[in-house]
Amino acid sequence: MIKRIVFFIESPLTKRDYNRFGTEILINNGFIVEFWDFTPFINPLVFAKYTPPDKFTFEGLKLFYSKSAAIKSIKKLSYKETLVVTFLDYQIKTLEIYQTLSFRKILYGTAAIGSLPSNFSSKRNIINYLLLKLSNQPLSLIRAIFNRLTPQWLGVKPMNFVLLGGERAGKKNPTDINTEMIHACTFDYDLYLQEKFHKENEYEGSIVFLDVYLPFHSDYLHMGVPAPCKPEEYYPPLVNFFETIESALNSKVVIAAHPRSSYENHPDYFGGRKVLRGLTSRLVKQSKCVIAHGSTALNFAVIYEKPVLFVTLNILQNYKHYQLGKFYELMANTLGNELINLDEPRNIDWQAELEIDHAAYKMYRDSYIKSPLAPEKPCWQIFADYVKTIK
Repeated sequence: MIKRIVFFIESPLTKRDYNRFGTEILINNGFIVEFWDFTPFINPLVFAKYTPPDKFTFEGLKLFYSKSAAIKSIKKLSYKETLVVTFLDYQIKTLEIYQTLSFRKILYGTAAIGSLPSNFSSKRNIINYLLLKLSNQPLSLIRAIFNRLTPQWLGVKPMNFVLLGGERAGKKNPTDINTEMIHACTFDYDLYLQEKFHKENEYEGSIVFLDVYLPFHSDYLHMGVPAPCKPEEYYPPLVNFFETIESALNSKVVIAAHPRSSYENHPDYFGGRKVLRGLTSRLVKQSKCVIAHGSTALNFAVIYEKPVLFVTLNILQNYKHYQLGKFYELMANTLGNELINLDEPRNIDWQAELEIDHAAYKMYRDSYIKSPLAPEKPCWQIFADYVKTIK
């Protein structure tokens, strides 16, 4: 019988992570919950230079400064009583961890929660993707090739389970036909379930910008590449667009700050507009429409069926380390929209932009937010119910 659930993470634990990984739900279901943080040796630059705005600790958090210490602790886990949920990228750097889990016959899996439409499904797009990696990030090319090797050749057993946040949630390695797919929902859907009971409407009729903290996001430290833009290149054209849309729609823009942002430590980049972190679901629920580039926060726009205006800039379209432009265009097209380039002024048909393709929204919801086969429960309650069936 499983008594202990251990999360493997490679970014500093935050209060948001503690909540969205269902810690309290799992504890209330009778499980011992721990987080093993491997950031110091997997992402030492992130550990040294990045402090999240809501850094969090509790008695179940364990910090590992070396791979050898992590391996030693994994070897002590009881395969009869322990289940591991790993959020570690399956890569050369983490291979020994996956090999040790396999050798110890520990039940383990992951959550394919937060998947987005991918442009790399066809053979031609995969080739173009690999060529981009080769020209800009040789190490990423090696990682891409590694991910196409059969895990069993490397002494890694397939995952026992994958928690799916939609029917087209991204394929995870290492899995095979025996990996159990648990039909569930995204963390954002959990927030939607919680938000049902909130009655205040302070931001009713506002225009919400889904911030992605582009000039400062810690993901670029993870990737070892520069951010796609500098703040002075990015924020002024956004603010100009905010002024235009506020005038056209007679509403104010409110900034739904990225959860890892720290705008309190920056100058005012948004022209005096309200910047609110941790309230994205509520803001989108009350909004008239949403402005976005492309991110998992679009889940809220789909759930609440809000119109989305997808915007970009030339500097983002030309970013050489990742095909941001094509990704943003794909996100817009998936919801039946077109991408608006703020560096290429044109007359905008606001009425047309505020129309919704309901069929596209339904397809997106089923594919990336909540499996139609999943019960109407929080993601981690679905998972707890699954774990209780393991003998």
